This record gives sequence, structure tokens and C-alpha cells, in this order.
Amino acid sequence: MESALRVLAEDDRVLASNDEKIMRAWNLEALAEIALMQERLNDAFEIRTRQVKMAREAAYRRVLGLALTGLGSVHTAAGRLEAANQANSTGWRSLSTRGRP
Repeated sequence: MESALRVLAEDDRVLASNDEKIMRAWNLEALAEIALMQERLNDAFEIRTRQVKMAREAAYRRVLGLALTGLGSVHTAAGRLEAANQANSTGWRSLSTRGRP
């Protein structure tokens, strides 16, 4: 797990230097899942929030939908069911909208 985190951190550094938002958003997907798996809910929430922002800036609905449903998973794990429902609903709407992925 530690080696995966090191690789993702290095990838993020390189991608940030090239202002590459879409690939960074995918890397955040992996980091958020690892944080959630390790029950680091505050980290998972912060990572998902950054991922949502990055996906919106890139206007990339597929990653936005995944980020929002992932945020819903974090809210569920934290017992915030109303927030989870809202994030999941918004995420699924984003995933089901036609146009640029």
C-alpha cells in the first residue's frame, strides 16, 4: 500500500506541473479509495472534495459522477446519510447525462 501511495504522490506532482486535471482526478480516485479502506474518513473527504473540484474545472462528467458517488460513500461511512443521499443523487445524474464524458 505504501508503494502505491508513493507512486500516486509522484504522479500527482508530475501531472500538477503540467496542469493535467483529468488524470489527477483519476489519481485522486485511487487515493480516496485507499483512505476510505484505511478508515481515514477526514482524508477521504478532503480528497473527494478536491476531486469534485478538479472534475468540475475540467468539465469531465464521468470523473465528476464517480467523485460525487465516492463522496457519498465517505458520508455513509461517517453516518451522514442525508449528505450521502445528496452526493449520490447528484453523482448519478452526472453519470447519466449525455455529452462530454
